[in-house]
Amino acid sequence: MISEFHNQCFKRGRLGFYVDFIAYYCTNAKVNYEKFARMYLDNVLTLMNDQDEKLVEKVIKSFTAIINGLQKEYQFTLIPLIKDIIEQIAVQPVGFTNVDEENPEVPPFYKKKVATIKMLEKAEGVKNLSAVIQNSITHGSIEVRIDSAICFQYLIDFSKPEAIKLEVIKICGALIRVVNDKFAPALKLQIFHALKLILLRASMNAKAMAPQLQTTFLKAFNDSQATSLVRKVVVDCLIHFLKIAPKVDPILKELTIMIEGDKLENNAKIEVSEILAIIIRTNGKTVQQAI
Repeated sequence: MISEFHNQCFKRGRLGFYVDFIAYYCTNAKVNYEKFARMYLDNVLTLMNDQDEKLVEKVIKSFTAIINGLQKEYQFTLIPLIKDIIEQIAVQPVGFTNVDEENPEVPPFYKKKVATIKMLEKAEGVKNLSAVIQNSITHGSIEVRIDSAICFQYLIDFSKPEAIKLEVIKICGALIRVVNDKFAPALKLQIFHALKLILLRASMNAKAMAPQLQTTFLKAFNDSQATSLVRKVVVDCLIHFLKIAPKVDPILKELTIMIEGDKLENNAKIEVSEILAIIIRTNGKTVQQAI
């Protein structure tokens, strides 16, 4: 019945009626609608980048109503769908080997088809989507956590700065908690890419997390679950982190100890030497006493 209502609204160009109905239904439903939730979410979230501002506001309200009526354990299962919808709207995959020459600092996994997504231009849209992703990356399966880390990348990359600024600290906190645990390199890689995007897009909003970020990046060089590919992203993160680091001296001292010690494997020592050389080159005389 609801599916047919969607079809009729689509044919008549009245999808706003459908979105309103779903928001009302999910808010007031007395029955469990889990088995239909994917359909509702797909039909609603597909409109997240519509040019009609009022419709986008309705999408945010409807998205929130759908999610709030579901058990958290079921919400996690919707993350792959959310990721797929964002990719259909905004992402052109390019793989690991292609780099956007205009934005070489952006992880070379995709090109943007749009600058921002309309739903993510609004603080309420960012807040509500971020809450779902935070829960999923903290409590979901490894596959869901990886998709959640990628969703965070999209959230950061396709939001307006003023819409995401109040969520940056919470996003950082969730990413740091997970990446410092014993998870597979595939998850750590996506989380460090998300942290790198935060430092590129919203570093000033992340300044309060500088101590935790510094500890996380330095710890990664001695993490048995961090592959060479993961550590290379960590090197990039540290380079961008220097812009908000309270002091450079403690970082230098820690890196120097790593090189002189025997806990790191040779490849990790090379990467530590790399970042150490970059810090010395970019900070010049101000770091000489710390070495």
